[in-house]
Amino acid sequence: MNVKINLLKPLFVLISVSVLLRFFSFFPSVVNHDESTYIQIAYEMLHGKTYFVDVIDTKPVGIFLIYGFFQTLAGDSIFLFRLFTAIWIAVTALGIFAVTFKISNERISAWTAGILYILATSIFTFYGVSPNTELFFNVFTIWAFYLIIEKQDWWRVAIAGLLLGFAFLVKYVIVVEALVFGFYILWQSKKRKGNWLAGFPLGFCMVLFFFIPLISVYMWYYLAGHEKELLFYTFELPGRYPVDRSISGLALFYLDFFGRYFPITILVILAIKNGRKHFGNIFFLLLSWLAADLLIAGWSGKNFGHYLLQALPVFCILAGIGLIANPVFIKQIRSLKPKVIWGAGIIFFLLYSLAHKTEYFDKEDLPKKIALKMRGKLKRSDNIYTGNYQHILYFLLHKQSPTAYVHRSLIWDEHHSDMLEIDLEQEAKKILSQNPKFILLKEPVPANPVADSIIKYYKPVDTIDGKIFIYNRKTDTTNLPD
Repeated sequence: MNVKINLLKPLFVLISVSVLLRFFSFFPSVVNHDESTYIQIAYEMLHGKTYFVDVIDTKPVGIFLIYGFFQTLAGDSIFLFRLFTAIWIAVTALGIFAVTFKISNERISAWTAGILYILATSIFTFYGVSPNTELFFNVFTIWAFYLIIEKQDWWRVAIAGLLLGFAFLVKYVIVVEALVFGFYILWQSKKRKGNWLAGFPLGFCMVLFFFIPLISVYMWYYLAGHEKELLFYTFELPGRYPVDRSISGLALFYLDFFGRYFPITILVILAIKNGRKHFGNIFFLLLSWLAADLLIAGWSGKNFGHYLLQALPVFCILAGIGLIANPVFIKQIRSLKPKVIWGAGIIFFLLYSLAHKTEYFDKEDLPKKIALKMRGKLKRSDNIYTGNYQHILYFLLHKQSPTAYVHRSLIWDEHHSDMLEIDLEQEAKKILSQNPKFILLKEPVPANPVADSIIKYYKPVDTIDGKIFIYNRKTDTTNLPD
C-alpha cells in the first residue's frame, strides 16, 4: 500500500465516462419523483422556508442542502443538476479507484472497480440513474475510508469522522459504516500497541467529529425554535413505520441485486474465494463492510432496490480485487488484444447509448408539456396544486407548493398520511384556502378528503394523455373552505 498515484488523470477519465454514460438522462424533467422532491424542497428553502416546518419530507436535511447548493450554482437548470450528479458519482468512483489501488497496488484492479461503480449506477432507472440519496452519501463514506485505510493519524480520523457525519445528514443508515470503520481503527491500534484500549482516544476523536454536523443542525433548529419538529422527524417518525420483513421477500431482494449485477457478482465471488491469501486481514474488513451494508439495506423490509446502492462501493472494490486475485483470469484478460477490448467497448457503448436515448430522450416529456401549456395561463401571483401528479411542475413553473407535504405520496398514500398523522380534511382546507388557479389529478384518483374537496370546488377543464386532468376553480369561489 506504499505506491503513490496521481489522481488527476483518473478523475478526468471517470468524469468523462460518467457524463457520457448518463448524458441522455440529463434531459427529461422527471426521472424519479424523489429527485423532484429534493429539487422543489431545496427551491423553497432557498426562498425562505424551513425544512421540517414549512416543507416536510421523511428524509434528513442533507440531501436538500446538496440540491440547494446545486441550485445556487445552476439556477433552475435540471440538466445541470444531473450533470453535477454525474460528476458527484465520478468523485465517488475516484475514491473507489484510490482505495482499490491502495489495497492492490494494481492499476487494472483500481480502474475496474472505479468504472464498474459508474456502470452499475448508470444502467438501471431505479438503481442509480434516478438520483437517490445513496449516490450522494457514498462519496463521503468512501473518502472517509480512504483516509483511514493506511494510517490512522489524528487528523485523518478527525476528517473521516466529519465526512461520516455529513453522510449521516443525507441518510441515517450510514451509521453501520461508521461502526465498521470505528472498529477498524480500534483493531489497528490493537495490532500496533497490543491492546484495544490504545485505540479509544482515536475512536473518541472520530465520534466527536462525527457529531459536529449533527450538533450544528440541532443547534440551528434549537435557536430557531423548531427543536420539537427536528426531533419528531429524526427520531419519532422513523419508529412509526412498521418493519415488514419476510424471508422470501428478502431473498428476492438480494437475488435481484446479485443477478442484476451478475458480472460484478462473479468477480466478487472470485475475490471471496482467493482474496484472503492475497490481501490478508484487510479482506475481512471489506467483507464486514459489505455484510453491514447488505444487512441495513434489507432491515426495513421495504425492499427498494436503490437501498442496495449503499453496498456498491465495497462491492466494486471487491470486484476489482477479484480480478487480480485469480492469476489465470487476469492473464487471460491481459492477453486480449487492444483492438478487441476497444471494439467490444465501442459496441457496448453504442448499444447502451441507443437504449438510454430511447428510454430518456425520445419519450414525450409530459410534465414539461403540461408546464408549457399552463405557463401562459398563469399570472405571477397565481398558485397551483399538483395533486397526485408530478410535483416537479412547481419547479418548472417557479411556484411554491400550497401544502408542506411536497412529495405527493405523503398525502395521497394512506400509509404515509397515517404515519405522519396528517388531518386530510384540514390539509384540504389549507390547500384550497390558497385558491390555486389550477389543480391536477391523475387517474385513478385515490378516495380521500383532499380529492373530495377538489371535485366539490373545482371542475375539469382539460385532459392530457387521457389520464391527467387539469381542474380550474368553479365560477363561484365564495364557498371555498376557509
